Amino acid sequence: MRYRDILGMYLIKVLAVASPLILLPFLSRALNNTEFSLYLYTLVLVVIPSTIIEYGFNVSATRLVAQASSRESISQTVYDILSAKVILILPTLFICLAMYSLIDRLYNAPVLAVYVLVLGVLQGFNASWYFQGVGKILFASTIEAVINVSLASFIIFYLGENATIFTVLNVLLVFKLFHILLINHLMLRQVDRKRLTLMRGFDVISDTRPLVMRVGTLSYSYIAGILAGLILTTVSMSIFLIADKISKALISLIQPLSQILFPLMSKKSKFASDVHQKDVKMLLKVSVLTSVAISGIFSVLAEVVILFFTDDNIKESVAVFRILVWQLPLAVCYEVIGVQYLLALGHFSKFTLSNFLGLLFFVGAWATNFIQSNITSYALWTVSSMAVTVLSLIAVSFIAERRKKIERVR
Repeated sequence: MRYRDILGMYLIKVLAVASPLILLPFLSRALNNTEFSLYLYTLVLVVIPSTIIEYGFNVSATRLVAQASSRESISQTVYDILSAKVILILPTLFICLAMYSLIDRLYNAPVLAVYVLVLGVLQGFNASWYFQGVGKILFASTIEAVINVSLASFIIFYLGENATIFTVLNVLLVFKLFHILLINHLMLRQVDRKRLTLMRGFDVISDTRPLVMRVGTLSYSYIAGILAGLILTTVSMSIFLIADKISKALISLIQPLSQILFPLMSKKSKFASDVHQKDVKMLLKVSVLTSVAISGIFSVLAEVVILFFTDDNIKESVAVFRILVWQLPLAVCYEVIGVQYLLALGHFSKFTLSNFLGLLFFVGAWATNFIQSNITSYALWTVSSMAVTVLSLIAVSFIAERRKKIERVR
């Protein structure tokens, strides 16, 4: 059953990734350069409000559901998380107001700030954490993939060449709203009915470790994209974000393995820690070798790949993509060591520390003017900051393993 689930998840994930990637070259030609750059940047900024609403529940709540011993416990967790998310809408609003004031690209286009807020809140209410915890992530991912395909088809065949940034964002908003309402409805049908309780929601939020951890993962994955809007010119930002989006699509193909394994690894780390550690090492070895081979292939085929997505600034786009595609093996190490090992063991602080070290490396380089507006240099610093995070994860996991051995000896 497990192997069938993994195969199904990969097939669904390919479908889910292919639809926005097919949409990308269409939009790069249907929209003018400025609109296309703003569209890509809006999608990057949406991650900030969604992170506040998610609050790290995609890991902490998944772990609670996976380790729950009764339907009653799962039901209470679901309603506690929903109560917390309702409370978090208010601080999310203030965060978006701050973004509007500080980011010129939003300040000069206030309507985009509204889209960032609404899309971010909707994304934050995604209930995939529940389905992942109960072992039904294939079901939730299938729904998401069908909606993504429908979205891309609607924009390409209905809006067509008359598409503008606002018509595209309106369609995206409607489809996202439908998806979130549907997935939450399906979740609530499978648990016992309870009340949303603000007090219990505040109790959940009082543990800030999941949020700090989630902000760390945000910095690891999206800090370069967010700062691109502040550092790079419109043309350079567009080049970087296209190459980064293609690379992120490749990286997202490893998520099915993580989504299926994380609840299993969480249980194994609790009841059979030696087996858990052995499985992590085997998974790391196989995954890294595979990802290095894939990155090498896409690096060689970089020009063909980029030509499919855009016919502008080919030389620079290819150079940037050849750098960013090496995020894949780093992302594999991050997922296996960070998620399947450290998070499955409950070492949230160690995982968070590694993420912030990568963030400090990148922001420090920017603050000291080591990072310039040169697009290839920017891409190199992006990959380097990811490498710092992964090296930190290796170090803290080694320390955690050594401490466990010392405790056994005692």
